Amino acid sequence: GHELLRGYNFPRVLIDESTQSIEPSTLLPIINGCSHLVLIGDHRQLPPTVISDDARRLGLDRSLFARLAEPKANAVVEPLLLNEQRRMHPSIAEFPNRHFYNGLVQDQVSSRPPIPGVQFPQQD
Repeated sequence: GHELLRGYNFPRVLIDESTQSIEPSTLLPIINGCSHLVLIGDHRQLPPTVISDDARRLGLDRSLFARLAEPKANAVVEPLLLNEQRRMHPSIAEFPNRHFYNGLVQDQVSSRPPIPGVQFPQQD
């Protein structure tokens, strides 16, 4: 970390979008006295952006959250699926719900009208 943070302890650390962060950058706030950690993110979707092939070969294309969420990691706490979505139009949310979450996410915005001219996902 930066020298301005020397001497500071962070007993409680909350990292939002932690699944888009490479593991070393997630570890920085944790090593300074963390006793309570909350990692927020979605390990089933966007991984960290890693441009270097060497870094990818060394495993830096995976977040700490994703590593801890693996069944073989014997995680202290299993990731919790937030099973309600309120942000996307249901026709857009249908794809990730089917392909990433096995249909477990419920739309809470079903009263929205269809988007004119948009057939997504394709209707059979």
